Amino acid sequence: EKVKRERERYEADVVEKARRARERWEADCRDKAALTAFAVFGQMDAFRKSAMAGREIAHRAACDEEDRRAEMEAERGKLSRARARKEEEARKRAEEEERLRREEEERKAEEERKRKEEERKRKEAEEAEARKKEMERMAEAQKKKERERAEQAPPARSSRDLDAAAAGGSGSGPGGGSGGGGSGRYVPPSRRGGGGGGGYGD
Repeated sequence: EKVKRERERYEADVVEKARRARERWEADCRDKAALTAFAVFGQMDAFRKSAMAGREIAHRAACDEEDRRAEMEAERGKLSRARARKEEEARKRAEEEERLRREEEERKAEEERKRKEEERKRKEAEEAEARKKEMERMAEAQKKKERERAEQAPPARSSRDLDAAAAGGSGSGPGGGSGGGGSGRYVPPSRRGGGGGGGYGD
């Protein structure tokens, strides 16, 4: 019984679907006949061409707009690159100026160092020269003092004078023969005899 009902319902659905399909087909035929009567299909080509013409105009406008946008973008890129190039050049100039400034400061510092070194050496040389002159002056003063003392002191008797004096004393005194020995040599008073000493004293 259940199978029978299912089959009847299935057959009814098939018949209904077929009926609706036939009605749809008949309606399409009527619509086509009406459209043909009004020459709608004859105007489709013109409509399609008009639509395509509009699309072509819109496409060309879009292409032109894209070209303008691309040109503007290229111009902005060119300006951006030019600005970046100017900034890079300015940065390089600043770096070069800073390098030159540092080199100038280093050069001046080196010159100042050399000047101070030369000044120090000059002062040391002057001080050494002054010390040398002072030592020479002191040595000359010492020599002068020694010469003055030598000039003020009595002249020292030479050994020849002493020998002559001894010979003369031994020949004139009473004890000259025994004290002097007649040799003519100088005999110190400590080695002379009593007679010889008395004779030298007279």
